[in-house]
Amino acid sequence: MNREGMQQQRYNRVRPTEAESIGSGGRSDVRRNPVRTSARGRTGVFGMVLVAGVLASFAFYLGFSAFRLQVTDHDEYVEKAAQLHLRTVTDYPQRGSLYDRNGTMLAVNTYFSTVGVTPRDVRPWSEVGEASPEETAEYAAGIAAALQMDPAEVLEILLRKTDENGDPIEYVRVKKEATKAETEALQAYKKKTELGGIRIDVEERRYYPLGQLASQTIGFTNRGENTLVGMYGVEAFYNEQLSGQPGYRYSETENVFGGQLPFSLSTRLQAQDGYSLQLTLDTEIQRIVEEAIQRSSEASGLVEGGIGIVMDPYTGEILAMGQYPSFDPNAPATSPGLFDSAAWDPAHNEDQMAYLQSALWRNRSISDTFEAGSTFKSLTTSMAFDEGLAHEQELFSDEEIIVDGWSLHCWSHPSNHGIETLEKGMWNSCNPIFVQLSQRIGLTRFYQYIHAFGFGDYTGVDLPAEAAGILHESPTEIDMYTMSYGTSATVTPLQLCNAYSALANGGRLMKPTVVKALLDEDGNTIRTVQPQTIRQVISEKTASRVSKLLEGVVTHGTGSTGYVEGYRFAAKTGTTTRKSDDRNVASYVAIAPADNPQITVVVALYGLTQSQATYDTGRAAGAIISRTLEYLGVERDYTGDDVYLLKQTIEIPNLVGMTYLEARSALGALQITGVAGGGKVLDSTLIQSQVPAVGTRVHKNATVVLYASEQIPDDPVPIPDFAGMAVGEASRYASQCGLNILIQGDCLGLVVSQEPAAPGPEATEETVRHLPRGSQVTLVFEPPEEAAVTPPAEGGG
Repeated sequence: MNREGMQQQRYNRVRPTEAESIGSGGRSDVRRNPVRTSARGRTGVFGMVLVAGVLASFAFYLGFSAFRLQVTDHDEYVEKAAQLHLRTVTDYPQRGSLYDRNGTMLAVNTYFSTVGVTPRDVRPWSEVGEASPEETAEYAAGIAAALQMDPAEVLEILLRKTDENGDPIEYVRVKKEATKAETEALQAYKKKTELGGIRIDVEERRYYPLGQLASQTIGFTNRGENTLVGMYGVEAFYNEQLSGQPGYRYSETENVFGGQLPFSLSTRLQAQDGYSLQLTLDTEIQRIVEEAIQRSSEASGLVEGGIGIVMDPYTGEILAMGQYPSFDPNAPATSPGLFDSAAWDPAHNEDQMAYLQSALWRNRSISDTFEAGSTFKSLTTSMAFDEGLAHEQELFSDEEIIVDGWSLHCWSHPSNHGIETLEKGMWNSCNPIFVQLSQRIGLTRFYQYIHAFGFGDYTGVDLPAEAAGILHESPTEIDMYTMSYGTSATVTPLQLCNAYSALANGGRLMKPTVVKALLDEDGNTIRTVQPQTIRQVISEKTASRVSKLLEGVVTHGTGSTGYVEGYRFAAKTGTTTRKSDDRNVASYVAIAPADNPQITVVVALYGLTQSQATYDTGRAAGAIISRTLEYLGVERDYTGDDVYLLKQTIEIPNLVGMTYLEARSALGALQITGVAGGGKVLDSTLIQSQVPAVGTRVHKNATVVLYASEQIPDDPVPIPDFAGMAVGEASRYASQCGLNILIQGDCLGLVVSQEPAAPGPEATEETVRHLPRGSQVTLVFEPPEEAAVTPPAEGGG
């Protein structure tokens, strides 16, 4: 058999089946490979071990995760779980209020609502589809009645349901500032009619009841993300105390509709309202200061205006701090009037915003500096007195002093006052005398006193953005000489006021403050700000001697422009010239009354001409002193000199043909104020007419109205009734009315008659007689029985 046949035979051989093998004896005749059987067994064991390992690892992971959830990271996951069904609501605190020292409200929170609608949704909640025109008109009438609006205006809004592209209007504002009563009325109407589609957004705002009064000191607020934030003044400095602390409310909610779960309790952290502040300001004194500064600024045509401060010298409490021009903190970005209101947009105009920040919002009493000028001479004198280096009757020469090419001379240069006592040198304000005093004091000791008086450093007043002034870091003798009469270094008005307060209170430098106490929401005092003495600068005796010298400045010297009949006070004037525009910054610092000081007063006016400087600041300071002491209940003590000066008259000169600036200067030299009448008048405008007329005799501090036209515009003033008034009250009332008075009879008495006569009780607005502004009313005074006059001083009128 060949090979192929053998292979075919092997192929065709029948193999026993598995069934046959088993059936033949219960065991298979097929033998298994022992090597293959051993490998399969090991694979099965490995698989079981692997599965067991995986299961064990998973079990370990579950156990570890459970341990981490329950123990290690328990707090974290509890918080996360709580966030799924706890809702946090922030409760914002109410900002504290501001009061003056007498409890007058200065700043308080108020609320306004903005009402808007989605026009297509204004219908009862239960109804489907848009309201019919008739129903819409009914809803418009109801909304208009609640908001005190025209129903037609509201209806027009509700009927405009799509925009110009045909898209549905989602929101239209109906009223911007709805009052509380209007909002409540609208909410009641919504509840009654079940109207939807109406949105009421309530916004907290700061309200300043007195408007511009003390605005730079109080400051204002802006709306932050959720609360009011102080931006300037007290509002900014005490923002943290006024703001309070927010609170939180936690409620359990279900996740579908977000409502609170039944039977669940809310957890609440109560918000803490901000503290209220009682300021040291007195609104009456503040009003006196601002009126005097505004009057002098406007009479002098000063765009830059000026500042005024009144301080209690014993406590450092600031009773008034005002400036002109000013702003209304209820609308701090409103056009101030110097700009075209149509083009006013400070949010997009850098120059306009810079003007607001630098001229209106900025508190110039603490942030602006200037050379103190001759007001510094009293401090130089106090140093010499305290060191025992000079006395009041010592003789000095007023001749020019040349140092290293510098000419140090009197303001009257090229003439001078010759040989004179230190007392008269103070009255005449002679620079060389104070240079000689500084030479005696010496460089080191002089600057020790300068720093002791608080110059070159912050006063610590509780207001933001205080300046320290510029003081020589490494002074030379020439620096000392020029600073002895107030040049070559700068100070703030508040520093100057504080230094003079040390002269008034016996030599103690106090820390100025504008906050008197912190109050809780019920008005209870939480903390009172106590007076703080910084240091004793000079002795009490020295302070008294310097104050006595300054009394003579008012009665015999440069401070006489602020003289007030019936009140004795100490004062010093100062004038420095700016290199930038050759204009002057003039200041007047006073301590009143001289024998028992109640107030320290600083007035500074910016941008004056030389001829205006002394008179304008003196008049403003005198008005502040006179009215403030009257308000504080300080009685006048008239001397014979006072009576003479009260009745003294001045003849009005012819001002026609002069420029407005020249006319004001001529009147200022006579201690009379010139004001513009009949519209805008520039310094270069020629004067064509005046009231009172040429040759009319008036008293000191009278007002002359100057017109740019020959025909006096119709600007009448109703004749006031002066009956029963004292001379000071009558003079002030006439000034407020735009008139002048002529005194006849005993000026220490009361008004018993006047000409022209006052209107009778039955007079009507149509029958009351009027006078041109600036006219004069003659008043006859008769003394009350208890009136007494101090005998005239020697040589006094």
